[in-house]
Amino acid sequence: MFRIGTIGGIERYILEVATHLAQRGHDVTFYGPRKDFHALPSGTRGVPVGQGRTLNNVSGALDLVTFGARASAKVWRRQRRAICYGPQGSVLVPGVITAMSVHAQWVRDRIDALGGPPPSAFDRALMVAERLSYRLPYLRVTALSPLCADDITRCYGVDRSAITVVTPAIDPDQFRQHDDAEREAARHAVGVADDRFVIGTVANHAFERKRVDSAIRACAGRRDRTLLVAGVEDRNLGRYEQLAQDVGADVRFLGLVTSMPAFYAALDVFTLPSINEAYGMAIHEAMGCGVAAVASERCGVAHLFDAGTEGIVVDHRSDEALAAAFDELEDDQTRARIAAAGLRWAHRRTWEDAGREIEAVLAEGR
Repeated sequence: MFRIGTIGGIERYILEVATHLAQRGHDVTFYGPRKDFHALPSGTRGVPVGQGRTLNNVSGALDLVTFGARASAKVWRRQRRAICYGPQGSVLVPGVITAMSVHAQWVRDRIDALGGPPPSAFDRALMVAERLSYRLPYLRVTALSPLCADDITRCYGVDRSAITVVTPAIDPDQFRQHDDAEREAARHAVGVADDRFVIGTVANHAFERKRVDSAIRACAGRRDRTLLVAGVEDRNLGRYEQLAQDVGADVRFLGLVTSMPAFYAALDVFTLPSINEAYGMAIHEAMGCGVAAVASERCGVAHLFDAGTEGIVVDHRSDEALAAAFDELEDDQTRARIAAAGLRWAHRRTWEDAGREIEAVLAEGR
């Protein structure tokens, strides 16, 4: 059982794994609005689950919970052995939960990095839902990264040895190294001169969590650098635009980007200095395109590659550390060396590997 929705990095994980399972003869069902069913992989089926009307971002988040309740009721009636994708690991279905995030850890990291606010009523409700999920009978848990698995153990006491880490892969045809002509065209499309040092980040609706402010401050006063911010605009966009102006940083807010490979082709460096990231698919994708990457230590992917060799890892609380990483990567030889090693790392694994590992977890419950 999967939720189908807007296609981002994590949704690609779900679709790729579902495609593998369907090809191997598993019954794969997606639950979600009927309008999204056009994206279903071959061999899968869709069951409509109506979503509540949303008035703002808070009610939109609440909609995830109501979706979980509706989908769970359908699954309980249809099939009790299921693999379940829950946005916060909170869809209450016995079987396998693939944990994409740990809300309790995000709240802790947010308070640690930003000094508050304390958990809201909504935060507490999500954490209760998570706790209930991880106490279900016959539950098996997979996580996107060792960091995500450790967070589940720390927050909810799940036996770490019982959590299987199944990391994502990328499509080698879609996310590949680009040639000079493609780089030039990509830069022209976003209005950036070829001689600029271009840094990119992705922050759909989550400028705070992705630390766009830190990326902006790391470019302060450097008019030779351009920071490209891709993703659906944050409701506090004006605040980030003002920050860029105040510190003298050249920042372009691109909004929704329809071709991520073209976005990566325009970059010298990709960064994700996030406060909390169970994995960080955008880092993996950028590395697969031959772009040198800088990740925070709170990104799950940063615990999988060799820090300093295949990518650079920085403290998510330090703007200075991020700026120093950018300075280091301005050296052409250093950047080329790290980008080449990162490219090899990014393509070491296939989606078929991830599918086989999920299938093995499913087989344990038979």
